[in-house]
Amino acid sequence: MSALYAAGIFEKSERVAIETQWGGKLLWYAREVLPNALSVFVLNDDHWRGRAQYLIGAALLALLLSGGAALEWRRHGRARGLLWLTALAGLPLFAVSVSMIAAERYATYRTIFAMTAVLVCFAVASADALTANWSKARRTALAASAFLGALLTAQYHAYALLALPQGHEWRLVMNGAERVQLRGLPPPRIFIVAPDPADSSTARIYHDEFGSLSSNSDWVPKEMFKRAMRDLHPTTPHLDSRYAFASGDAWPKGRFDVVVDMRRLRLFRAGDQSAGYLAIARSPDSPSGARAESPPSPRAATARAGRSSSAT
Repeated sequence: MSALYAAGIFEKSERVAIETQWGGKLLWYAREVLPNALSVFVLNDDHWRGRAQYLIGAALLALLLSGGAALEWRRHGRARGLLWLTALAGLPLFAVSVSMIAAERYATYRTIFAMTAVLVCFAVASADALTANWSKARRTALAASAFLGALLTAQYHAYALLALPQGHEWRLVMNGAERVQLRGLPPPRIFIVAPDPADSSTARIYHDEFGSLSSNSDWVPKEMFKRAMRDLHPTTPHLDSRYAFASGDAWPKGRFDVVVDMRRLRLFRAGDQSAGYLAIARSPDSPSGARAESPPSPRAATARAGRSSSAT
């Protein structure tokens, strides 16, 4: 494989290349990885939304860890204090050692779970030592508050920044699949316009994790549409051959029966719940290309949903 890389046949990914700029890597660790791990309640954001809360969260945990280290030094002497500081600095770094060795510099949350767990363990030990003279009721209240905060933020992150945007994408694709009329030859032509990251249905977005899109790729739109068609026509044999599918990052040229414009996802961000209908365009009769359908009014959309429920 090294020979193929050397010959220029394949380009080596940064994920399998070894880091050589260690000064820059440590700076990246201090600027991106460490703050992400310290801010356990507030997520980072590519566009710095909620930046103040994010930095405050990281600073508060850093202050708690510093207080625990200082107390350890004062109570048990220099040797124990140095051991605590060495472990506090070294163990989190060791937990992300694979990311440090690899040349890639992409500070994602999925790569820092172990590091965050180490810091949380030190934070719990620090909080326990610093509140040793508190009453049991006060310590219980503090622990309950921290647990409740973690529970609420985790629920919000999982729902609002993962499940909900994925649901918005699925809604648009399913709405397009519902309008496909399977017939004989020629088969209906389907086109999906892939979105850009800026078209995300959430205001907050971080890398390819929270608030990110699945459909801004070469292969995911096709698989999503295939899944939607199978859900709608579970007994139809050879379903994939009964329609022609294409996708791209721009409005298509030529005639298509159904065009799903996934760039309309940004309308969900503005609170427009009719975005699922706006995404569809059809051109059954126009040889010049697809023409956009007029979206239904909120009243019409509600009536349609009511009829669907009644039919069910």
